[in-house]
Order: sequence, then C-alpha cells, then structure tokens
Amino acid sequence: MINSSSQKIFNNSLLYTIGTVASKAVAFFLIPIYTYNLTAEEYGMANVITTFVSTFGIVMMLSLRAAIMRFFNDYEGMERRKFIGTITLTVLTNSFTLCAALCLLRGLYTDVLFKGIPFFPYVFLGIISLGTEGVYLIYQSVLQAEQSGGRYSLNSFVYLTFNAITTILFVVVFKMHVLGVVLANLITNAGFAAYGLFEMIRRKYLKFSFDKVMFVKSIKYSLPILPHNLANDVNIYANKVIISNLLSNAMTGIYSLASQFASMVNLVQTSINLAFRPWFVEQMGKGNEGRAQIKYMTEMIMALFCFIAVCVCVFSREIVLIMADKQYLEAWKIIPLFVFVQLVTFIYYTHVQTLMYNLRISKFTFVCSISGLITNIILSVLLAKPLGVYGIALAQLAAKTVLSAIAVVMSNYAEKVDFGLKRMIVYLLAAVAFAGVSVALSMCIGVYFNAFVSILLRLLVIAGAFAVYIWRYLEDFKTLIFGILRRKGHKNG
Repeated sequence: MINSSSQKIFNNSLLYTIGTVASKAVAFFLIPIYTYNLTAEEYGMANVITTFVSTFGIVMMLSLRAAIMRFFNDYEGMERRKFIGTITLTVLTNSFTLCAALCLLRGLYTDVLFKGIPFFPYVFLGIISLGTEGVYLIYQSVLQAEQSGGRYSLNSFVYLTFNAITTILFVVVFKMHVLGVVLANLITNAGFAAYGLFEMIRRKYLKFSFDKVMFVKSIKYSLPILPHNLANDVNIYANKVIISNLLSNAMTGIYSLASQFASMVNLVQTSINLAFRPWFVEQMGKGNEGRAQIKYMTEMIMALFCFIAVCVCVFSREIVLIMADKQYLEAWKIIPLFVFVQLVTFIYYTHVQTLMYNLRISKFTFVCSISGLITNIILSVLLAKPLGVYGIALAQLAAKTVLSAIAVVMSNYAEKVDFGLKRMIVYLLAAVAFAGVSVALSMCIGVYFNAFVSILLRLLVIAGAFAVYIWRYLEDFKTLIFGILRRKGHKNG
C-alpha cells in the first residue's frame, strides 16, 4: 500500500502535467503566428537560433540542475542558501565565459552553425539570450527539489505565455520578423532571470557566496552527467537528419507526427519523473520502509503507463484521422512502436535514479546515454532503407532497450534497489499483446467488419487492459485522486 509521502508524486505529477499541457498549448498556438508572418527562410533562421540557445543552454548549466536535485536536502538554513549561491555564481561565471568565447571566436563556427544568418544582430542577440536564462532555470530546479509542483508549473506556463505575447507584439504588430522572435526570447529570458533571482533572495533560498567544497562536490557530480543530458537532444535530431537524407522530408513529417501523438504517454511520464526524483531521494533516507515503497510505487506507475499506452494504441488510427490530413494516415501504424519506446524508457528512468543518487557511480551515467545514442544511430542508418520509417522506430526501440538494460545492471551495482523489474516486464509484454490485437482490429476495418464493430471490439481490449493494470491498484488510485481533491479543497478553503 502507498504511504502519505507517496501522495506527493501524484499531487506534483498532476501539477506538472497541467503545466506541461498548458505550455504545449501555448507553443502550439505560436505555430500559425510564425508561419503566417515569417517566410520559410525566416522561420528557418529563427529555428536555428532558438535551437542553438536550447542546446547550448545545457552546456551553460553544466548539468548543475542535477546537483541541486541531489544535494538540496543535504543542507538546511544558511548552508542551503550558500549551496544555491555557489551554484548560481558558477552558472553566471560559466555563462559569461561561454558567451564571450562565442562572440570572440565567431569566425570559427558561424559559417557552419549559422550559414546565411548575419552574426549581428541575430546570432549576437541569441548568444545574449543564452547567457541570461541560467538563473531562472536554477530557481525552477529549487522549486522542483522542494517538491513545489504548483509553483514550478505556474512559472513555466507564465514564462511561455509572456514569450508568446512578446513574440506576437514584435512579429505581428511591429513586423520585426526574425529579429522579433530573437528579441522576444531575449526579453523573456532576461526578465525571468531577474524574477528568479529576486524570488530566491526574497524566499531566502540564496546567499551570494562561493563555497569551494560545495562547488567541487557539485561539479564532480554534475559534469559526468552532462553527456547524458545532451544525448536525448542529439538523439532526436539525428533521427530526423537520417530520415530526411536516406528517405524523404515527407517521411520526416510522418515520423514527427507519430512521435508527437506517442508523446501523450511521454507527457504523463515526464511529469511523474519530475516528481519522482526528489521523492526517491526522500524515500532512500527511510531505509527498508522507503525502499519497499519505491518498489510498490514504480510497479503501480508502470501499470498506469501501460494502460494509457494501450488506450493510445487502440485508437491511434482514429486519432490520426481526426487530427491530421489523410496523407499522414500511415503514421497510426508507427504510433504503437513509439509508445513502447516510452514504456521501455520508464524502466531506464526508474533505475537511473540510483545512479544519480550514488555519488560514486553517478559520474558513469553517461555510459547509458551514449550507448543508447550510438545504438540508435547505427541501427537507424542500417534499417532506414529496407524498412523505411518503421526501421527508424525499431532502431529507437532497440536503443532504449539497450539504454535500460545498461541502467539496470549499473543500478544493481550501485544500490541494489528493487524497482519491481520482473512485474514491469510482465506489464510491458502484456501491453505488446493488447496493442497487437488492437492494431490487427484496426487493419481489419472494411475487410472483415465495419468500423462500429471494430470500435466495440477495441473497447473490449481496453476493458481487458483495465482489468490487468488498474484493478489491482484501484483502491490506491482512488486514495491518490481523493488526496489530490482534498488538497485542492484545502487550498480553495
């Protein structure tokens, strides 16, 4: 059975999910703004600059957000303020150094990374934007570490809404084109960096001081994680490059659409993962009782993910028919593969927590990420031609399996925490069976029976999935839901 502290995962996961959905809605709203007011070339320029900012932002942070998550609860009072102050000064120093180097050495990289884009003002403003966002990200990490899911999600939503408003103002009203997009990002990052700094000082999270011991402890923990944090962004980008080069841009569109719909599982998964990490650290401090709770919760969460995954697979054909043009219909057959990528990834997400927790092993976390990245690129190149976009999806599934397997082995070596792996694998294999039946039923529409009969049969599949995944934990799910409602009621009261 769940304990009271486990309620935090679902309370905060719900808040993270709401914030993430709202943020994605804001980003989706900006797409027509961009495409109606910028030429294709201008839109490409804007994307190159914003992608540069998001990618180099990971380097700028030196993965110190992970150090905040790991060591936040190790300190209290003034020591905690000194710790956050040390992290903040480190990020600010690194940001200034990196931005200065990018400006001074621009002749070495602009022709490759920013071909056809003038350095002044576009790239220069992008670099300044890069240098301003770190403090806000530190503040968000502090909120996540103290499990303030509501404030974290609200800040994220307000951040993106402010960015959308400034983008509309500069691009639509003032007709500033690419410069408007870059300026909107710069003003948003600078403004929220100032806000984050103000809030950390006001709420006594931060004292401007530099502690060498804290710095060494944090940087030794975070730097080995940097390749791990970069790997996923590189992985996604590599897939699209391989598809566009070996197949076609049309296949890239189908791939992107399928992965976008499959991300409905990832949306919940990411939200729970944000809440899970600080909760995991808390439970590890409770000894055997905490470890037992970790096992039960991971099995329960995996069951929930599998049920959601089956629902997405069952109606993937209808989702694509409703949401996209008929030329993208082929995407529905790929969605189940991407859904299983997300399920396998959860096994990695759970077991990597022990690697992050164990200071001796955390520096080797990148082994998982790099192994998965290399596997994905090699198999994608080999399978793209014979199997098309299905080959890319299978390569990604194989890469995540390798990634998760390595994480399990390293996790057992690091802490030997029982996450209920056997039950998770059983749940995963059952999901494969449910999805296989649902795909077969969808393919039989118009051949052996009509759409109405197919829907009824697929509803039976969902009922079977409910019995396998949800029924066992039904009382616990009710407890968690009522806990969320009571928490909301207390706040409203």
